[in-house]
Amino acid sequence: MQARSLPIPLHLSPYIKSALWLKRNAQESFSFKILPRFHPAFIFSLENTLNITNQFAGIELIFQPCNIYFGGEGILPSLFTIPAKMDVILVLLYPQATGVFWQEDAVHFFNRAGNISYNGQSFRILNERIQEARTIEEKWQHIHLFLTNKLLKKIPYNFSYVQRAINLIRRTSGVISIEALARESCTSQRNLLDSFRQYVGASPKQLASMVRFNSLVKDYILNPKVLDKKIAQYSYYDASHLYKDFTRYLAITPQDFISQVNDINKVI
Repeated sequence: MQARSLPIPLHLSPYIKSALWLKRNAQESFSFKILPRFHPAFIFSLENTLNITNQFAGIELIFQPCNIYFGGEGILPSLFTIPAKMDVILVLLYPQATGVFWQEDAVHFFNRAGNISYNGQSFRILNERIQEARTIEEKWQHIHLFLTNKLLKKIPYNFSYVQRAINLIRRTSGVISIEALARESCTSQRNLLDSFRQYVGASPKQLASMVRFNSLVKDYILNPKVLDKKIAQYSYYDASHLYKDFTRYLAITPQDFISQVNDINKVI
């Protein structure tokens, strides 16, 4: 798989974590379980993408060429297949960007994904422009201009609570109590919960749990031998506690996870 980073304009950096052009150039496809999705994502399938059916949060999602897909955060296991011929632009958002982009409660998008190519005239026009553009640079320019118009709106006061809380969750790898999270974010636990529902879709506890698990698994992918040493660092009681999260988030054992091809999990 080839992964090429695309430049993110400074004004979009509070909302977009990364933008990648992913091009699979191997001769064989591979299937893998994807980690819990605490970054909502846009997937822009380009002309060379093969039709492929994936299991996303318990439903079948068909990826076809020349379409736009959106997936919110989620904890349900998802099984993806990357065919030999895959050509997409993947835009990973920060968790709080879901509610900002859609201007409605992000909880509606939690554990959901779908084809949004025909969700209104603006998406249809964007999709046409992407496919007509000759280079990746031109395609990306159309995309980030579209996202600029959607994301740079007047943000209500409670958005700052969510941003502070998410930054704390990331800095602590999810190992932080909800009481401390609310206190450090300068708001009440109730207000933080309501704000997360509006902008993120997951509760602060759910997001912290996903970040904690993903942080440990990132270390595990890089070096499986460190697993036992890392359990306590990430506030897991013991190996059985961690195994429960593997079953919950991936529906496979740690050994099965590490034996699969983790190219995408390494990238995102």
